[in-house]
Amino acid sequence: SVFSVLSSGGPCRRPQPRTSLPGADVWWGLFCAGLLPSRTTVASGIGPGDSRSMESLEEEYEMQDRALGDLSESVSRLSRVGHHIRNELDEQNQALDELDRGMDENLEAMSLLTRQTNALIKRSGGKKWFAMLVALSIIVVVLLYLNIVL
Repeated sequence: SVFSVLSSGGPCRRPQPRTSLPGADVWWGLFCAGLLPSRTTVASGIGPGDSRSMESLEEEYEMQDRALGDLSESVSRLSRVGHHIRNELDEQNQALDELDRGMDENLEAMSLLTRQTNALIKRSGGKKWFAMLVALSIIVVVLLYLNIVL
């Protein structure tokens, strides 16, 4: 394997990853051989041949692997929530489309009723007679109200 070939002090022990990425073995082998620096070795100044560095690196990688697993679970949860939100938005968009169609139909019906009312006003003698009819209707309603109240 790449680990045993590239590592200078024998096979390099790698923590078991939760997911396998293409080329991860090659990068790990290069790291074990000391050809790739890590944040720990750069920050602490520990060389690649130091046994303490390998143990601490393995612990660090295990911690990072756990953190990445937790992050992966969080991303999966967020993905599920995102899908749920998208489904809810799709349902609401359908409801809005139905409401829009209903409003269009009602607007057309109201327009037709307005045209018919205008035609009736013209046939019945124009606005003068219509105004008189409305005024008489209001008087009748007021008289009925006064008759009921008194």
